[in-house]
Amino acid sequence: MATLSRESTRFGVVPGVRSHGVFGNPVRRGPVVLATDGRSQSGAVVVAAQLIAARLAVPLEVVSVLEPTPVYTTSVPEVAVPNDPTIDESRRDAREIAVSDYFSRFSGGATPPRVHVRFGSIATEVSRFAREVSATMVVMGSAPHRRFRRVASSDRAAHVLHSAPCPVLAVPPTFWELPRIVVAAVDFGPASVRGARAALLVLDDGGTLVLTHVVPSSTRPAALGATEPGEPSAALQARFDDLREALRSCAPPGVGIEQQLVTNDPVTGILSTADHLGADLVAVGTHGPGLVERLLLGSVAESVLRRTARPVLASPPPPARVEA
Repeated sequence: MATLSRESTRFGVVPGVRSHGVFGNPVRRGPVVLATDGRSQSGAVVVAAQLIAARLAVPLEVVSVLEPTPVYTTSVPEVAVPNDPTIDESRRDAREIAVSDYFSRFSGGATPPRVHVRFGSIATEVSRFAREVSATMVVMGSAPHRRFRRVASSDRAAHVLHSAPCPVLAVPPTFWELPRIVVAAVDFGPASVRGARAALLVLDDGGTLVLTHVVPSSTRPAALGATEPGEPSAALQARFDDLREALRSCAPPGVGIEQQLVTNDPVTGILSTADHLGADLVAVGTHGPGLVERLLLGSVAESVLRRTARPVLASPPPPARVEA
């Protein structure tokens, strides 16, 4: 990894904006949604959802999704036996109890919120619920210390991200406090700007947001146009400055906003920067639900989800005319 530039700005409280800065953040909307099946041995996802909801002064909602009961056919071809609705009701009750008990174990004595149990595809139902409540963020668990479970949980988060209307935070078992150092991958498009704003929602007071722009080695001369190898071009520096100014009103007190310009492939550049800085969280933006965008998601955000043991906050583009 070649780090080509670094610049830092630290913001205090902005006059006219409530002290935590996050109240002026357009990503902050409705509740934080915790999506869980209640079977994890770690309570990190509960802690993360509680911390973020409390920080943003928004409600915490809990959703859990069950696959529908299969419909079994009889020995007569093309004749189906309808499933017994009492079975689904029993499964719903059992899941609600399990998730409520799970929440209670790790919530520090807080009263468990209502558990919304749904039937269907996890990605579809979590995304639909997030849309219905105008969620600020969806929080899900990940299992980075076991490779198979890491890939499976990362896939679930990626599938939710494909259709979610809001940022999705994948939380490993090591998450117990708000992050102090966040690496936010930026290409200066709407999704990465939203991703940086979303990162400020979870960044602790006095922490540091590192705006990281990765340029592939093969495109460096044309992309940067800089006369010195250690400096970005004037045009690129202007984009960093514009983004930093746009984030100013969203920044919590004492937060520093730095920039990193990296030459590498995108995923390695992002993760190497996070490793070098000891980042507590990686934030990435995606580009929407279309075919080309899904390919981009697969090559960057999804790869980051699969390859790091850190929490990953992945943000789709903002809704039209909502977070301009």
